[in-house]
Amino acid sequence: MKAPHHQASPQLRLDVKERLLELLVANRLQKGRVNESDLARRIGVSRTPLREALVNLESEGFVQAADRGFCVPPLRALEIREIYPIIASLEVLALRSAGLPDNNQLKALSHLNDLYTRGRRNAREAVLLDTKFHDLLLSHCPNRRLIRLIHQHRLLLKRHELVFMKQDSFFAESGRQHDRIIAALRRSQLICACKLLEENWLAGMKLLLLRTEWRD
Repeated sequence: MKAPHHQASPQLRLDVKERLLELLVANRLQKGRVNESDLARRIGVSRTPLREALVNLESEGFVQAADRGFCVPPLRALEIREIYPIIASLEVLALRSAGLPDNNQLKALSHLNDLYTRGRRNAREAVLLDTKFHDLLLSHCPNRRLIRLIHQHRLLLKRHELVFMKQDSFFAESGRQHDRIIAALRRSQLICACKLLEENWLAGMKLLLLRTEWRD
């Protein structure tokens, strides 16, 4: 990508931000202070679009401002305790707005959950399948601003989940919870499905907090 002489173009800023998000979510940026010169060379841009992307990511909570620069924060239990309940509440609101799914959507949800519980190959694929399940579950929500908020908060957790989801015990329990959500929707019990969806997120939070190295 060729950087402009002064302010980066909107598309370049977006491209750099997306690349940085990929690295952050995959835990491929070293924790601590960001070496902007090295990082710019690594992704093939000048420091101008890189810094603009970092400013944007700082406003969204992905990096933190440091003395004349930025740093990648460590994994912290506080983030887990704060963000999981927020996502749970937002997804419940979205599911209520979406209403009951049709039979085709229910079949697709069952298929995704089967892949998630039995067909995953690694932690990264499991995170992707879990995200697809929740996206499909909420796909008929008419409030797109709400969906954008959910996606933003989910991204904040992916660094944690990629580490945590190496434990096979999580998949089985989470998959059973997904099955109960689908079963409630098949019975046209939307309120019950919403309660189960909230429990799914909060159960994940409790299990993730068992990782003692992340306790504050």
